[in-house]
Order: sequence, then structure tokens, then C-alpha cells
Amino acid sequence: MWGLEQSPIIAVEKREVRRIIFSNGETVEFNDDPLALETIQKQAEGKNRAIKFDFFAPLFNKFVFGYEHMLKPGTNLEHKIGFIGVGTNTTMPRASGAFVKTGIKLWSGKDYYHRGMRMSHPLRGSYVRPELIIGYFKQQQEIDNFPNPTQKITTNYTNVAVNICFGKQVLLGDWMTLDYYVGVGYGWQSGNAEQPDPYGYDSSEYEPYAYSHLLGSRDFPIAFSAGMMLGVLLK
Repeated sequence: MWGLEQSPIIAVEKREVRRIIFSNGETVEFNDDPLALETIQKQAEGKNRAIKFDFFAPLFNKFVFGYEHMLKPGTNLEHKIGFIGVGTNTTMPRASGAFVKTGIKLWSGKDYYHRGMRMSHPLRGSYVRPELIIGYFKQQQEIDNFPNPTQKITTNYTNVAVNICFGKQVLLGDWMTLDYYVGVGYGWQSGNAEQPDPYGYDSSEYEPYAYSHLLGSRDFPIAFSAGMMLGVLLK
């Protein structure tokens, strides 16, 4: 310590020192290693929000946007909205509608800790996310009742599900996120055909693919979900 010849020597890591100013006025600067992981994490500090979209959603005739922000360290709030009927798959029935998802991300920690450990970033790591899903869509199906004429049946579906998702989110550089997850829970669906089928076809009133998730049978109301979200970090 300055002015104390018998002072003990205090050692610190070089990465914790920004500059040294000597008594003669000279200064030594320490620059961050641009390839070091902590440098990338430091550049991303303060960016506690992200806008996202589901990368593979258009393949299943939907487009999904998401927004995530930090409530407190270790707890984030995430919302998603999906537009049904927007996509590239021409083999699926014609449909239109929307769904919303909202959930709380709870970041998981390790079973053991080292002194001095800290979160690398509030939007990075493994997590558990309980979420609520509410959706509505209208779907048109063509029913071949040979030898009778083909029937076009339009059915309205309302879906509600409660899922627990397990996933991981990583940072890409200091400005993007990649989030992938799977979820399982309970799901319920109500289907109502706009015009009854004169030939007695009624199975269209249940649709296992609800766009926001997959459903089991009517007697076994299990729900599955999965996705991969790309995002952009925001301050």
C-alpha cells in the first residue's frame, strides 16, 4: 500500500484491474481480451430484455413472436403470441386463428457452488417455465364421403393448456439468444362444427394438433410442446 513500506503485498487478478497510475504520473492500461468469454458477457450486461421468434414455426403454418424480460435475478417473465394460418406447409388443412402463451422462467442453479460464482447473464442458462396457453382457431377440412359428394366442414376450436417447460437459453455473441425447450402438461379442447355433416362425420370436432401444442386423446388430456426461439437482446 502506498506510503507503507511494511505493508503486506495485496495480489489481485489482472482482469480485475482497469489501470495503474504510478507516482510519477505514468499510467498502465489493461484491456479486455476480446476472445475471452467474460468479455462477451460484459458487453451484454444491461441487456435484460429480448424480442424473439420461433424459427421453425412457419413449417407448421404459424408465426410466433415472443418477449422476455427480467423481473429479478433468476426470475424472468415471458410472453408469446402466435398467428395461425401463416406458413409454408400446403399439406395441412386451412386454418386461421391465434394463441397466447405466458409463463415465468425460473433459472435452475447447480447442486454445488464455488465461492465468488455469479450469474453470467440474466437471460442465459437452464430453466423451468410453468406456462398457461390459450388459443382459438378455425379449421376447414374436406371430407371424402364416397360415393357422396366431398364435404367441406369448418370447425371452431378453443384450447386451454397448462404446461411445465424445461429448456436452455444461450447467448450468441452479445446481441442474440437461442432458446430451445420441451414441455408437458394438461390440455383441454372444445370443438364446434359450424355446419353439421349430413353424413354423420363428427371426428373433426377434435384436433390433436392445436398449433400451440399437441394433445392426447379426449380421455387422456395430456399436452406436449416444443420449440426453438431466436431472439435479439434489448436494453
